[in-house]
Amino acid sequence: MPLLDLVDRIHSARPLPDAQERVARHLEVHYEELPFESAHRLAQAAGVSKATVIRLVQHLGYAGLDDLRDVVREALYSRSDSPAARYEALTNTRDVGHILEEFRRHEQRNLRRTLERLEPDRVHALCSDLIRARCVWVFGQRFSYGIAFNLALLLAQVLPQVENVAAEGGTLADRAAAMTREDHLLIVAHRRVGADKARLAAYARARDIPYTLITDMTSDAEGLLAGARHVLTSCTDAYGVFNSYAPTYGIVQAIASVLELLAPGAPGRLTEAEIALRSFRAFASEGR
Repeated sequence: MPLLDLVDRIHSARPLPDAQERVARHLEVHYEELPFESAHRLAQAAGVSKATVIRLVQHLGYAGLDDLRDVVREALYSRSDSPAARYEALTNTRDVGHILEEFRRHEQRNLRRTLERLEPDRVHALCSDLIRARCVWVFGQRFSYGIAFNLALLLAQVLPQVENVAAEGGTLADRAAAMTREDHLLIVAHRRVGADKARLAAYARARDIPYTLITDMTSDAEGLLAGARHVLTSCTDAYGVFNSYAPTYGIVQAIASVLELLAPGAPGRLTEAEIALRSFRAFASEGR
């Protein structure tokens, strides 16, 4: 896989001089923008000279920036989300040990890319918005629902009012009607965007309700990205048939960790929860 090959080349080349390391980190995080970047813009983004960009590209074994762009462009444009295509690629071997080893390496890359994309300023801004919100609403469907549900549980430990927006049985419209401009909506939305997610985002935009996307989407066919106040992106590329959403849950854990430190009432709420749990255990141990 060419994109993973690029990451492997970067890691094999380390340690790098400081200037080249800045370029390497930019390539790892923003590889999907690479087909459209010039050496000048890459240099500006990394805060280095054009010569440094070219030196790194050649050091990684590419003939030049055009060569690297062609490799990445082909990988991005030919990549298929078809489960059948991914299964066909996977079945080159049936050795369980080999499959698990490749899965481990692939999953580590996904998680590393995801966490490297998390910009501290963006996470801090999101958490500040969540702390100020009257109520935080969390929404997800299908495979995203479990992540959204866990996110709501974690947020409820440190924030005064958190609601999990259920979409079963036509309840979505009823719950959305209670949202106000003083609230904040968190939408967990992966590439196969359901109609309810798009409608909910459109509803929020029309009523000036701020919303944040936790997503693996890079294109914006549904218009979700453009209207979001914050976008936190995960890398869920599959090794086998199914996408891996563990990196998305990594973002959830990161948000929870920052909120635990920043939310004014978090220590008190967490202490109360611990006291309540100990009391419940004591009650249960007495056989009552």
